[in-house]
Amino acid sequence: MRLAFKHAGLGILNWRTMWRLWQAPVGTPLAAVVRWRPEIWGMLQAPFISAWWTAEERFARIIDHCEVVGSLGRPFDLLPNEFVDLIEIPEIDAEARIKLDSPRWLLRDGLLVISLWLGGDRIYSVAFLLSKEDGRLIAYVGGIQGRRSAKSLELNRVLTKAANAMRPPDFLVEIFRSLCEEIGVEQIRGVSDQNRHQRSAYFQQRAGFADPVRFDYDSFWRERGGLPGAGGFFVLPVPAAQRSEADIPARKRALYRRRREMMDAIRERLRARLNAPETIILQEHEPRWI
Repeated sequence: MRLAFKHAGLGILNWRTMWRLWQAPVGTPLAAVVRWRPEIWGMLQAPFISAWWTAEERFARIIDHCEVVGSLGRPFDLLPNEFVDLIEIPEIDAEARIKLDSPRWLLRDGLLVISLWLGGDRIYSVAFLLSKEDGRLIAYVGGIQGRRSAKSLELNRVLTKAANAMRPPDFLVEIFRSLCEEIGVEQIRGVSDQNRHQRSAYFQQRAGFADPVRFDYDSFWRERGGLPGAGGFFVLPVPAAQRSEADIPARKRALYRRRREMMDAIRERLRARLNAPETIILQEHEPRWI
């Protein structure tokens, strides 16, 4: 009963924002989120991306994201039950692909998800949200998730070797950076360990709650050139800084050269794909995803 009263009180305090959601114009990304993800209303209390955002901030980000993807158009304005095959990645495997979608189980990490797939298996995902701040386009990353199975360790080893010693999450984040660069994102903000939504009081106070995350976000962002920023996020440059050949040990220069050539080829395919939106086909997930 106490939680119900709290929820009602937050709804009253944020009634203007709630009204914007209720009145979202039909056919807009915001209307689609309200329709397909009714749990969005629970974010009056439940966290979203950041453990530190207030209800007002959470909904402001959601509304802003929907306006941004609406202006960007295809493929970013996809419905929550749709996905897009962006590009193939033959450099690492004949069945490797990059897809964009919005799965329900990653909703609290972000409203869009870019994933590395191998055949019918989602291997790694980066969940994110787009937002305009002071005229700048910002990408918030709320989660990085990998596939867990008995074969995960061996698969990661094989993919790392194929990607010129880039681990799958590193490889995917670099592709995500390229995507951000193409659409004009000026800064990527990656959630810190202490700011993950799982660290919020909403979850920590629940009996039996066990933090499912075993990923060291702080170390990962630092390895990718990120620096601690305001609000519990690491700030990453877009694009990533390139090491000069003089700073690379001689025995590794050939490896880094192959890696650069691989990423350049991937960026070119991604650029060509995004510059021809009429060729992008939005496909529906099977009903169990809805």
